[in-house]
Amino acid sequence: MIFEEIKLYNFGIYQGHHTISLDSPDHKKPIILIGALNGAGKTTFLDALQLALYGKFAKCSNRGRLGYLAYLEKNINSFSEDKAASVSLRFRHGDDKKAPQVYEIKRSWVKEANKECRENISVCFNGKHDQLLSEHWEEFVNEFIPQSISELFFFDGEKIENFADPKRSAELLRTGIEALLGLELLSTLAIDLNELKKKKQEKQLNKEDTTALEDVKKKLVSLNKYKDQLSLQLKSIEVREKEEEVKLAFLQHKMHSSGADKLDLKSSLEKEKTELSQKLFAVKHELFKLVSGPLPLGLLGDLLSKADAQAILERKSNIFKDAEALLQKQKEQLLNILSNVIDNDELSRLKSEFNKLLENEREKNNINCYLDTNPIYFSSLSDRIAEDKRSANKLLGLKTEIEEAIVLSERKINAIPTLESVKELFTKHAKQEEKLAIVQKEKEQLVNSLNETICAIKQNESQLSSILISTNSVHFEHKRQNQIVKHIDTLKEIILSFNKKLVRDNITKLEKKIKSKFDQLKRKDSLISKIEINPFDYSMTLFTSNKTEISTDRLSAGERQLLAIAILWGLADSSGKELPTIIDTPMGRLDGEHRTRLIEQYFPNAASQVILLSTDEEIYGRYYNKLKSFIAQEYHIEYDEKEETSYFSKGYLEGAL
Repeated sequence: MIFEEIKLYNFGIYQGHHTISLDSPDHKKPIILIGALNGAGKTTFLDALQLALYGKFAKCSNRGRLGYLAYLEKNINSFSEDKAASVSLRFRHGDDKKAPQVYEIKRSWVKEANKECRENISVCFNGKHDQLLSEHWEEFVNEFIPQSISELFFFDGEKIENFADPKRSAELLRTGIEALLGLELLSTLAIDLNELKKKKQEKQLNKEDTTALEDVKKKLVSLNKYKDQLSLQLKSIEVREKEEEVKLAFLQHKMHSSGADKLDLKSSLEKEKTELSQKLFAVKHELFKLVSGPLPLGLLGDLLSKADAQAILERKSNIFKDAEALLQKQKEQLLNILSNVIDNDELSRLKSEFNKLLENEREKNNINCYLDTNPIYFSSLSDRIAEDKRSANKLLGLKTEIEEAIVLSERKINAIPTLESVKELFTKHAKQEEKLAIVQKEKEQLVNSLNETICAIKQNESQLSSILISTNSVHFEHKRQNQIVKHIDTLKEIILSFNKKLVRDNITKLEKKIKSKFDQLKRKDSLISKIEINPFDYSMTLFTSNKTEISTDRLSAGERQLLAIAILWGLADSSGKELPTIIDTPMGRLDGEHRTRLIEQYFPNAASQVILLSTDEEIYGRYYNKLKSFIAQEYHIEYDEKEETSYFSKGYLEGAL
């Protein structure tokens, strides 16, 4: 089943006509991503989908205790002159064996002066109006998505964690398993048999028992009536709670956008900036020390090389000058000695050779000496300059890093408002938290009262059964009625046995399915090694790798949400129904790691069509980039104050990309 298109006219916050395509041309891109800020109309869009399918049986967010027609009237856009509204949903449904069939259901209603709202429902099949479907749509829609398991496919990500609660998960598993296995029929049959048994047993009662029976039945009627009242009040308080949560979320968003939530960080940021400034001063001081040494001479590389060569030449020249007199003296002594052993011609030749060699050395060392410096100084100077350059480069890099950090600190400090400028916002936030706490306290009291009433009902039902069982038949009619009761008990046992066997045969598969889905989502490999579901009360038990039972209270909020998603995913997968999954606020309160698991493992694989209704603080940045390859269409919902309506635009939230 694939939703192709939805049309809204004057529905809730959407004034006028709005048409939104939800189809995907590529089965590898199942995701339709719709972004909106809180209050822009995400939940209203989800309500429109459910209203189109289920009408008066739809679990819409803001209905509370309103009657269906009053709810329709409330959802006619208040700014429209035309006091009429409609929702229209087109979808295709089929399987691999046959071509998909196209259905389009339209619910429209109008409010005339001094008259109750009138609703009209029209269903088209493959483009043609179908009267039979139009008249019996409430029964027919359950062949696509049974209303009893709609929570598996339409759900709020912020409330999903509640499904991990033992009582809530047992209720969800019971509903899901009974719907998937078709056990509602057996349950209905068992209830009918109970009623028949009571009627037969009532005929066997004496006058005294009949009086006691009537008293208990009156109590039961009163208790059930009170239970219904409490249930309606609880639904109403849950609507109020949602409204207060939305208001609180809006104030939190304002605090975040204004920087008020970072006010307590200002002193630490200023301290951090001071420390950075001190570090920068120290680095600059070290640089000053370096530039006061030989480092600047590194700019004169060629000149230093020439000076080094000049110093070497000067040193050689000085050595020659110091040795010249000695060489001259030794030459004279040598010639005197040789004059006694060689003739005068040879002696003259040797003298000429000596003079020539000495003159050559004198010319080679005839250098203009102006440095008067030892060459060794230039050798050590080059090493010091190279070392100082390395030190200077490190210090300059550190200086740049510190300066960038100081600029970032200044930006953070400048983004934080003064306490006086956000004082009123803090006051509003505190008051809103107080309002929400009061509503939640009222809700808790209602839940306690409802649970007490349910216990009282069970006690009276047990008392009623005891009264019915206590009396024996005394004549033929009583015997006949008693025989019927016994047959009813036998039939109930057969139904119960069949029910249990059917559940046992399928519950193991569901345990493995939920465990498998949770394994795909979790990040702690050794957290849960086994999941067991009790086939009698549908309670779920978790076990660690060492076979120790673990309570869901020991899981973090994010892990409980992943477990709840695994339950919904496992039940939906076990249903064998190719149905869209629609998630409002998909990330809930998950941290970054758990969000990544949902992005990578759940959203692309949850169904053939996944519609995500997200705020700008959920799917953004790297999460959006990871999801991009699976997205078929993107929209964002904006409210136009001038036109007094929300509307859909192509493309996702610009600030979240």
